[in-house]
Amino acid sequence: MDNIASDQKAKIAETKEAIEDRPVVKEPPSGPKILLESSFILAILNQVDPNNKTASAILGFLTPFNCRFHIPLLVSAEVLSKVVQREKGVAAGIKLFESFMKRLPGTLLTGATPDFDDIVSRYKMFGRKDIKNLQGNDFIIVTEGIISGSVILTCDHEMYKRVKNYHEDIYFVATDSDKYEDDAAKLISRFLKLSAAPVGSKQGVK
Repeated sequence: MDNIASDQKAKIAETKEAIEDRPVVKEPPSGPKILLESSFILAILNQVDPNNKTASAILGFLTPFNCRFHIPLLVSAEVLSKVVQREKGVAAGIKLFESFMKRLPGTLLTGATPDFDDIVSRYKMFGRKDIKNLQGNDFIIVTEGIISGSVILTCDHEMYKRVKNYHEDIYFVATDSDKYEDDAAKLISRFLKLSAAPVGSKQGVK
């Protein structure tokens, strides 16, 4: 029995030494918080979407920065609904969306799940702003981004138009068109500044 106990102690000591001798792998610092709005994700998931190339290029640009990707549950619900309909099957739609989520180059956040009182409070907060005229889901998604201090990426021009005057970090990253304003270049410039600033600073995203 004494020999067995001695062997166990020796193995524990060896394991402890091995753990202590391992090189310390430092995680890259967390980058800015990025809310991916439904239209942006759907553009990436559909190769024939007119905004596919632009949205995919923007996501590729974000890859090295270890972003915190903010995808509210309402966004997930909207995206799943669309891809399930388009893929003509629940299993295929779920697989496509789950594959996208796993490929995101950073940390995944769902954010808050507002209850009725929270939603009422948000309508009171933004009651005198054009944001209140967004459709219900869009209003909740956008205000979640604003309150959390997220950069919002969207291909929805109506959303962008109603929010841009109240949240400087919303970007309309759609394909070049005479009809729409393309914010891709402005996003890149702004993002580089955000990434260089300490998280939580006045210049950085909270």
